[in-house]
Amino acid sequence: MALLRKKEYEYYVFHCPGCNEDHVIYTRNPGGPEWTFDGNMEKPTFSPSIKRTNHLGICHLVITKGEIHYCGDCFHEQQNKICQMVDLDRQ
Repeated sequence: MALLRKKEYEYYVFHCPGCNEDHVIYTRNPGGPEWTFDGNMEKPTFSPSIKRTNHLGICHLVITKGEIHYCGDCFHEQQNKICQMVDLDRQ
């Protein structure tokens, strides 16, 4: 089972069920936004919250212990909901 994919040494990729697309989290991004990661590939936690804007609107979430906590300003139906991270091997 894979909830995250590590891309080289700078970022991780996870699938967002709300947007139905992959999002990137940078843990090393000189001059750009960075997040801390607890190193747990089975139940990951990232900090601070992750906020992405696309042509449809805002996706704002927090990943804690393998759960995606969607914030109230999300454009999609996962708004204010909590869901388990998606196994990337089963997509």
